[in-house]
Amino acid sequence: MKIIRTNEIETESDEEWKSTHKTKKAELSPSPAILNKDGIRYVEKYIHVFRGYTKSRWLGKKLYQVCCQEFKAYSNDYYLNAIKSGKLKVNGKIVSP
Repeated sequence: MKIIRTNEIETESDEEWKSTHKTKKAELSPSPAILNKDGIRYVEKYIHVFRGYTKSRWLGKKLYQVCCQEFKAYSNDYYLNAIKSGKLKVNGKIVSP
């Protein structure tokens, strides 16, 4: 999948997006439980929904290329596996690398 300008595809209105994604975010990102064990505080695993905007330099590039070039926190293999497994989505949809 290549990244393109949003005016080139049908998009939801802001109100549609807010109503749809507020529910999804609430379902996926509840406040994580904090546990105390031996005087140390631990946070249980939780899913975090991140919403970002496209930069013009990303237009025409594949998602995998953008992730590898722009986000150095994880390895290229991580991004490839995240895209293929559906953990990394675009507009809530699973895409190809």
